Amino acid sequence: MQGASPRVHPADTRLKPVPPVVRAAWMARYKWRMRPVSPFFVSSPAIAQPLRAPPAKHVAPVRILLAAMAMGACIAAHAQSVQPNRYGTPPPASASDSLYQRQQQANEEARRTQQDASRRAERDRVGVAIDANRQKMESDRARTERQRAAAADSAESERLRQEYEQRRQAYEREREELERQRAQASPDPEPARP
Repeated sequence: MQGASPRVHPADTRLKPVPPVVRAAWMARYKWRMRPVSPFFVSSPAIAQPLRAPPAKHVAPVRILLAAMAMGACIAAHAQSVQPNRYGTPPPASASDSLYQRQQQANEEARRTQQDASRRAERDRVGVAIDANRQKMESDRARTERQRAAAADSAESERLRQEYEQRRQAYEREREELERQRAQASPDPEPARP
């Protein structure tokens, strides 16, 4: 039983105070390795030996070996994660294609919706301008009728009628231009969807 570790009595596992002289000596000798130590640092006589730094010539090879093992484990895990699934059915190749197609359809639908909204807004604007033109022509006609009724002679009445006729033709030209703009803003026929 020479190679066996010494058995520690349960009563010896309690924390025991380290004498201040020993503690100061340890801190002076191993201050690069030790944090502030409580007076109850040593827990049993079996481990009451001073901490020793491993020899410097063995530190680098051990660290290199550990780093190489860790890197090898990472590479192996990565290689396993990118291998195809040999046991199950492969995912359909059209899954990403269908996702792309759905995104394209959604973008096209959003573009169509935006164009329809801008066309509706333009039609509404032109419709309001046509109504304003019609109301302006009606009020001009009513004012001209009142002026002609109050005119002193028929020559004045004829002059007012001719001026009104010129203004009416201008109103008609403006209305035709607005109607042309409304026709341009009307929606194109929708293409047949599959």
